[in-house]
Amino acid sequence: MALDQKEKAILQHLLVNCRMSYRKLGGLVGLTGSSVKKRIDLLMKSGFIQRFLVYINPDSSNLRFSNVIAYTDSSIGIESFTNAVRKHEGMYLVYPFTSGDFYVGFDYSKDKDLDALCSTIEQMPGVLRIERFKQQLADEKEFRPDAPEFTLNEAKVLDQLLVDARMPDHLIAANSGLPIKMVRRILDDFENGDRLWFTLAWNPNLGRNITFTCIIRHKADRFSGKDFLDWLDTEFPSDYWATRDYPSQQTMFSFFVTERLPSMEEASQAILSYPGVESCSTHTHYTAFNRNPLIRTRLERLVEQKL
Repeated sequence: MALDQKEKAILQHLLVNCRMSYRKLGGLVGLTGSSVKKRIDLLMKSGFIQRFLVYINPDSSNLRFSNVIAYTDSSIGIESFTNAVRKHEGMYLVYPFTSGDFYVGFDYSKDKDLDALCSTIEQMPGVLRIERFKQQLADEKEFRPDAPEFTLNEAKVLDQLLVDARMPDHLIAANSGLPIKMVRRILDDFENGDRLWFTLAWNPNLGRNITFTCIIRHKADRFSGKDFLDWLDTEFPSDYWATRDYPSQQTMFSFFVTERLPSMEEASQAILSYPGVESCSTHTHYTAFNRNPLIRTRLERLVEQKL
């Protein structure tokens, strides 16, 4: 399924805050609120948008994110690899690369948890080596709580948002038994605060779409991450979607969705010519395993305990 620029813009705004109103979205992308609603309805009907979700804002907890790349001799089956790593709670995503290697998404609070995952992967027959990429944060991050605090009434609202993060105010009030004015006040606090992240789950591989990731290594002294990301937005307005950046390791993972296979080579060659870029390896993939990240499961546990 190919998205036009308006649909892409709508989706990108919803990924940041899926509770944004149709009117506000329309103002941001140059459409009426009713036109935005029609487009979102179509994206949901097609399966491109799967669910609207609420997570703990990682910045308000002790969670950190990481990626692990497992380079193999191509002898490891996808099911075998997935079964071996799924026992680690923070592991939420496995992308098999067409090269026979694997990309793993992993959230963690303690370094020992990441070490344990990496040890499991390294001990698998057929794994040649691994690379770990982890978020570098200030020391105080590890002393933050597993999750922020919520009142009982906030937990009642969250209980509904866990079902559908775009649930209308009046339905939340009816289902929770709280006055609608209180619900609206709580929702305003949620959206304007830093405890929660309202986003969505989507299926980029729908239809003829091809997803690929460029692993970009650069020289810190000759490279501006912000300028590079602005350039990606301008150079690939349809195909480029997002980047996970590891500045301390001078590496970026940039994510693309396209209907044209030649776009992979075009993107790779263009990125290689960007000042300060040392290498760019391009990998096609699909999602072999996906489950709720810790920023979701911890929120679910917190609400369950409160109620």
